[in-house]
Amino acid sequence: MNEPQATDFRQYDTPELDWRVRGAEDWPSRVFFRNELDSVASPDAFRGKRVVDIGSGVGQLFNWLKEKGAAEIVGVEPSEKNVRASRELHPGVETVQATLSDFAGMNPEPFDTATVLMVLEHIQDIDAAFRDIGAVLKKDGACYVIVGNNDFNI
Repeated sequence: MNEPQATDFRQYDTPELDWRVRGAEDWPSRVFFRNELDSVASPDAFRGKRVVDIGSGVGQLFNWLKEKGAAEIVGVEPSEKNVRASRELHPGVETVQATLSDFAGMNPEPFDTATVLMVLEHIQDIDAAFRDIGAVLKKDGACYVIVGNNDFNI
């Protein structure tokens, strides 16, 4: 039987969880995610682009996005603890503490590209989530999504 999905972002602010470890760039799942993105994105997919990393955690994609030539990166993360860590680890990248729906409601300047890794499985209203992603992207924007699998987790 599948366990209920984690839909309360405040769980990431508990003392037991430290995403500086499991969310670190060299953690196996984070390496896997970047390799998967490399396999589907063209070499210039992020070059010169404004990129929003939705559910950015502690910023584990930020350095990779910089290496790919992103012109601007904005992280969106609801967890206060993760935002604090992200800002300490990546002071040159703006990280906004907000849910996806709250961020979309801020009417940011549209982004060229969005990355949404291991986020959608935590959102109850998927239709609203995709509307919100569309709201923060340019009309011809790109979105890269990785969704978790309850039966397999690395």
